[in-house]
Amino acid sequence: MRVAGQEIFPHSPRQGRAAFPPNDDSIVAWSLGLCGIATLTMLFWPTLSRSIGDLQAIIDMFPSEIFAAFGMGDPKDLMTAGGFISSRVYASVGLVLMLAFAIGMGAASIAGEERRGTLELQLATPLTRRRLLLEVFAAMLTLIAVLSIALCLTMALGNAAIDLDLSLESIIAATSGLALTGVFFGALALALGGATGSTGVARGVPAAVAVGGILLNGLGAVVAGFAPFRYLSPIYWFLGDSPPLLRGFSAEPLVLLGAALVAVVIGVIGFERRDLAR
Repeated sequence: MRVAGQEIFPHSPRQGRAAFPPNDDSIVAWSLGLCGIATLTMLFWPTLSRSIGDLQAIIDMFPSEIFAAFGMGDPKDLMTAGGFISSRVYASVGLVLMLAFAIGMGAASIAGEERRGTLELQLATPLTRRRLLLEVFAAMLTLIAVLSIALCLTMALGNAAIDLDLSLESIIAATSGLALTGVFFGALALALGGATGSTGVARGVPAAVAVGGILLNGLGAVVAGFAPFRYLSPIYWFLGDSPPLLRGFSAEPLVLLGAALVAVVIGVIGFERRDLAR
């Protein structure tokens, strides 16, 4: 089975089970992309910090509500290394990369194999639908963990080399929250693909949920009427109101893990009950 360009599950009829790990280097490319963004952002901070007055002037030009919409309850957080790096690596570009990887993997797994006509070949062996979907989910967890460990190591090395004054706890906590956000959206894509067999649904719905979640979290931060609905946004449980690198460990991202497990259970039920496309 190819997932996000990788042979994640080359199936063995003799063994009747899925094999792991991937056998090409696309996970390396994703890791380089995510770690590259982190490295460039950290390298840029010393230059920016020497012009902190100019940065303050730019921040003062905009109302604080704009920054709150992007998880910056206090705009002055942007004038710290943790706040600035969070805004790029964990709240914008890095977040988009993680979601793109997770959603793409989830959509390409069951639904993608079914569209290509290879899913029935795998299920013709002693491999149940439940086991197949759960092994795909396990592979997803593993690959997201690989991305997260690579990012965490990059951040830790950059912090030591550039003296960003970030704590190791905050780096691990922020990266773990990013990983759990990816797990939720990947699990949602996988569940929808298993339940519907449509790659369009498996990609489109999680992408829409991500965009809607970002907007809802932002509106809830600045519009009182939307505040109670922020809890419905998956993004809220990761970003909240302060930059991830300025916080330590918290229980909020575990909500995303619980929601991911629920999505996988629903996906298994839907996958087991429907007829496969021919």
